[in-house]
Amino acid sequence: SQSGIADAERGIVEAGMVARNLIPGDPADLVLTPVALSGVCVVTNRANPVPAITRAQIQDILAARATGWSQIPGSPRTDPIVLVGLGPTSGTGALLREVFVDVGTPLVARVVTLATETQVRDYVAQTPAALALLDQALVGPLHVAAYEGVGCSRATIRNGTYPAVRPLGVVTRGKPRGALARFLRWARSSAKARQVIRTRYLPL
Repeated sequence: SQSGIADAERGIVEAGMVARNLIPGDPADLVLTPVALSGVCVVTNRANPVPAITRAQIQDILAARATGWSQIPGSPRTDPIVLVGLGPTSGTGALLREVFVDVGTPLVARVVTLATETQVRDYVAQTPAALALLDQALVGPLHVAAYEGVGCSRATIRNGTYPAVRPLGVVTRGKPRGALARFLRWARSSAKARQVIRTRYLPL
């Protein structure tokens, strides 16, 4: 997301792809055109089917007050928690701070930082003690834990009961123009485009 925003602002590209809302600190002349919605799920390895994670437990994990799975009710494991994620400027990183982290929680736990969400998925799938946030479209080989008692699914993303929801779209300097504007109108209105989007995400 940060690369898309930076390249759009510098004029390197007409549109940058993003997976988050614009936030204070982003260039003021950028306009977000969302085309889909997705959710970000709390995921673990299938060998560690934790039924649920609470907000308080996430604070303890991020602040390194809870460092082992034996401190998380419902986990069959006792080894150290391995946090995995993207960088803080990613869409997932922004959603982590926006939805999951309390003001004042020190983010001191060590995180294995990877470049893409598919790398996060594969790392968690190969690491029994891993814990991560991951786009709902990619969770197939993993276990998805409920967050604050709410499952992460298309149904809960659609009806608004799951809190970690984000737009997927593009940013431009000013409103989209020309061929790009026509394409985005098509992507948001065409039955065929919406059918394609629906294979992974929720079309707007």
